[in-house]
Amino acid sequence: MEDKTLSLTDQIYQELVDGLKTEQDYTHLRAKYDASKGPFYNALGRLFRDMWPKVQEFNEVQGKLDTAGLKLDQLDQQIKEAESSLAPLEDRKNALN
Repeated sequence: MEDKTLSLTDQIYQELVDGLKTEQDYTHLRAKYDASKGPFYNALGRLFRDMWPKVQEFNEVQGKLDTAGLKLDQLDQQIKEAESSLAPLEDRKNALN
């Protein structure tokens, strides 16, 4: 839906943002505004500027998740090692009893 109070660049920007949310095909939007390359590229540049902090935040969160996953793998390995050493200790306990 076009809003006549917005500039063409603002309209394109809004469609790009909405397209990200709805996973709309970028190629379709680019083709739609093929005759308006200046406003399209201005809107695209603005989108990149606006989204960059979110991308950085996502990368930070992904890094924390990766680190937590590695830690979880290490803990899982320690559990397996502890479980494997538990059986001989149980056997020894039973022998001593």
